[in-house]
Amino acid sequence: MKLDPDAAEILERIREAGVPPWRSMPPVEGREVYRKRALLFQGAPISVGEVWDTTIPSSGGPLGIRVYRPIGGRPRPIFVYLHGGGWTLGDLDTHDTVCRRISAAADCMVVAVDYRLAPEHPYPAAMDDTVDAIRWVAANGASLGGDPARLALGGDSAGGNLTAGAVIRLRDEGGPHVALQVLIYPATQASFEMLSYYENAEGFFLTTADVVWFWDNYLGGTPAAATDPYACPATAGDLGDLPPAVVITGDFDPVRDDGDIYAIKLRAAGVPVVARRFPGMIHGFVALPIEIPAGRRAIRMIAREARRAWAAGRRA
Repeated sequence: MKLDPDAAEILERIREAGVPPWRSMPPVEGREVYRKRALLFQGAPISVGEVWDTTIPSSGGPLGIRVYRPIGGRPRPIFVYLHGGGWTLGDLDTHDTVCRRISAAADCMVVAVDYRLAPEHPYPAAMDDTVDAIRWVAANGASLGGDPARLALGGDSAGGNLTAGAVIRLRDEGGPHVALQVLIYPATQASFEMLSYYENAEGFFLTTADVVWFWDNYLGGTPAAATDPYACPATAGDLGDLPPAVVITGDFDPVRDDGDIYAIKLRAAGVPVVARRFPGMIHGFVALPIEIPAGRRAIRMIAREARRAWAAGRRA
């Protein structure tokens, strides 16, 4: 494997900015650094018809969402997006650009969820917020101008984990129906013995030690959570009857094998999967505020598969 020149440039800019390891900072400080890192790569804003913030009711209290609606009056399919950041960092602003890209590429409404963060709110807080948001959108999406009969769920990193866990939980609890799950370099189990954790332990910004720290924050020191299929989807005994999946990974990413192996497990359970490992890429390449060619290709892939899933749902 060879590091992509775009990825190498990103790493150099991060090194020049002096961003410290995430585990070296208190979470509150890390969140501010994470936001500043997003600004470091800020590109020109992508135009979307309408964007607004609001709150919806949830079991944990008022839950923030941001809605992206394309221009035009007809109801659009809805893509619920869950940001990355190790369940500890990130918010609606840090992932604003990737939501705009998905809305524009797939001509869909995007609803981004400002779920509660660890360690202040360990598992299952973020999962509960995710499921509450999906159910609210399924019941109320038409009031936003969307078509809740055509629903997709996806996210990057921790958001990919929440997506994978949520569709299992929705299956077990009777819905609502999700047409597609999009897993962008997802963390799928709190186990660090896979090859990618050794190959990419240091030097590619997200380190294996950081991943361990993020998992500790999320699981809250509860050993049973490490085998809970909603928290760690790769531990699930049954992955059948789940929505078709898009799985995106990168060569130089500690959690690469989490996604690659989970895609294999989904296929073995009979779930249709479109999976691609992007050569030379590092963790975070799809959701970077600055657009790079590999990220563009990934967004096109997501948009293509979302359109197919929504079309198939209409025909069913």
